[in-house]
Amino acid sequence: MLLIRFIAILPFWWMYRWADFLGWLAFRVIGYRKAVVIDNIQKSFPEKSEKEVKRIARQFYRNLGDIIVESLKILGLSEKQLQKRVTYKNYDILESRLKEGKSVIVMTPHSGNWEWLLLACSYLLVKSGFGVDAVYKPLSSQFFDKLMIKIRSKFGADPTPMNQVLRNVITRKKSGEVRVIAMVADQRPLPNESNYWTTFLHQDTPFFIGSERIARKVHFPVVYTSICRVRRGHYEVNFQEIADPPYSKPASPEEHPIIEKFAQLIEKDIQTHPDQWLWSHKRWKHKRS
Repeated sequence: MLLIRFIAILPFWWMYRWADFLGWLAFRVIGYRKAVVIDNIQKSFPEKSEKEVKRIARQFYRNLGDIIVESLKILGLSEKQLQKRVTYKNYDILESRLKEGKSVIVMTPHSGNWEWLLLACSYLLVKSGFGVDAVYKPLSSQFFDKLMIKIRSKFGADPTPMNQVLRNVITRKKSGEVRVIAMVADQRPLPNESNYWTTFLHQDTPFFIGSERIARKVHFPVVYTSICRVRRGHYEVNFQEIADPPYSKPASPEEHPIIEKFAQLIEKDIQTHPDQWLWSHKRWKHKRS
């Protein structure tokens, strides 16, 4: 805990020296999931040479080091520092729906620094009087679970366990609350779960369908929100519409147009900034039965 507090109060220039060390350690010394990272990049970009794949991998580990120290830095981050380091594009897409009295489901991938994305959005939204439910999967370690809750609630977001989301959404809708339900929605589903399969980065890929089910059940609009590192320690948050009610019934139970649009938007972002996605995730571990 002392190390975490130490990193949180470090100046940015010194903090990134730690990030460089962690990235180098993970890539060169430990080789943290290195085979998984290389394999994922090769299969996602079959047109790229071995040299290009290794370059993306090196940049990914540098990005991973930045994510770790920047996430810990949140504990000591001020509003003024956040304002200097994050800009917003198309925020009116989200804001206009909230001002109409509509709660919104926000879907985002593990790209850029998703912890700073939650921080940046909750800072704007809570200040404007809108609640933010940050959906998360509780960690097995009680220490790290409490740490991540503290980080994610820094500027007023309300961390919400996955198994409580639908109940909370329905309850708050009945009470008339206008909120954002924020979901990092590109995780790998378990093979026994209901999911949607599509071609993503040249591979047969499953996606959770919970966000679409909730959107259709409560008639909430869905907005894609991404964060891109424009330079070290500086980010741009971008908002794009995915879907708006009323929703038409899909032609078949296997069709999930909201999830399909989400997958297409993630793919486009990854192709633009391939080093900023979480390649160490075993995204294609399970195959379609």
